[in-house]
Amino acid sequence: ISSLVEDKNGQLWIATRNGLNCLDLETGQFKLFLPEAGNEKSLSHTEVRSLYLDQQQTLWIGTGYPWEDNRAGG
Repeated sequence: ISSLVEDKNGQLWIATRNGLNCLDLETGQFKLFLPEAGNEKSLSHTEVRSLYLDQQQTLWIGTGYPWEDNRAGG
């Protein structure tokens, strides 16, 4: 686990080396988010390094490795 953020809806967002997990704190159910080929709205990389929740409750997700070529995600 590289980062944790809880939003106002009771969702715990968990950044890992193997995708982004979302835990619904009320139901205990997990959802895993991974990169999807051809889907520009999915994660750009499996490695999720940082999370930030701004004042508008927008979740910002940092992925990849800083030394990687941008074509590979990050």
